[in-house]
Amino acid sequence: MEFKYQFLEKTFNSNLHPVSRATYRHIEALVVDWCEAGSPSDKPTLSELYIKIRTLLSRIAVQEIETSTIGRAVKDIKSMYDGTPRNPDLKNSKIVKLDPLVLPIEWNNPTANRMGVLDEIITQKNKHRIIRSLDYAERTLAQSSEYYSADRLRYAYWANHILNRLEATGFLDQVQGIHRDLDLWVLAKVFERRDLLGQDMDDLFAWLSHPPFMSYEDQNIYLRLVEQGKIPILRQGEFVTVSEDGAATGNDEYLNQWNPLERNVTDVDIWTDENAFKTPEGKFLVADGLFSFIKTRPSWLKDQLSHQTYLLPSQQLGLFMKWVDLAKDEDREKIIKKGWTTITWGSPHAYKLDLTDFPRSGAGL
Repeated sequence: MEFKYQFLEKTFNSNLHPVSRATYRHIEALVVDWCEAGSPSDKPTLSELYIKIRTLLSRIAVQEIETSTIGRAVKDIKSMYDGTPRNPDLKNSKIVKLDPLVLPIEWNNPTANRMGVLDEIITQKNKHRIIRSLDYAERTLAQSSEYYSADRLRYAYWANHILNRLEATGFLDQVQGIHRDLDLWVLAKVFERRDLLGQDMDDLFAWLSHPPFMSYEDQNIYLRLVEQGKIPILRQGEFVTVSEDGAATGNDEYLNQWNPLERNVTDVDIWTDENAFKTPEGKFLVADGLFSFIKTRPSWLKDQLSHQTYLLPSQQLGLFMKWVDLAKDEDREKIIKKGWTTITWGSPHAYKLDLTDFPRSGAGL
């Protein structure tokens, strides 16, 4: 099944900037949830929906949007959901179909089943793994249910794609395959975000086709192909910058990309604010941080970890903890003092991962 992007509301996408596109997608999800919310008597009012949209925009520091603009976006998205013309009063008004991947993940969702989404993208074997990965993220990473917004079928689509791609090669049957729920959640989120932003995924597809995380032989093949320029190098850490002392902040270049949406940033770094992590963007930043864990470490620590940035997230974290166990006393004290054995996002913490008992893995230290 081929899913194409739908028409995007001009106000949020007039400059065709990818972040504008992602913001519209998040608004689209809120409207779809409103459409799905039962009978008219039980459904929240339009005013309540507008408040939710304004709250989403304010949490990513977007300045005030006129009610008429929000109303126009809601009307357009609802027409896609209903399968009706955008402008029924116009004779040749076109019907723009809703992208089914914006629907929430509900395995018995009648709308999703009507569109045939789950039947086409999910096998029963993969369904269990996908459910487990979502449960892991909500149960283990999120510090409160309010930080964990509903996931969309786009996540299930890409999680299923990853599992199918590796299953076909037999990699899932090997010891180092993507068995950990953490790995599947992180990778599916990385693919999902690229999809939302309309960015190419050639580096991710090449990484899965020549998986360097499977064995030393596969690692050498992958690195040789990258060095020869036959496949693109893996893009990581695009949203996070880590200083030499280990302090992680939102990447300035990435945050500046929100300027077309007239973000009111002043002196506030919104990604240190717990409220920002109540938006869908929060989960993508968490996933990116785990996917690029070694890539975003200080240079001296990357040297200690042999720059193995191409490993699975669980392997990167396990390799780091193995190094902590074997490190010189002064290095270990430095790590513990900085609190690097516990990864946190937001203040107060919206997401957290304690690495103290994380399974050790990796070699070549």
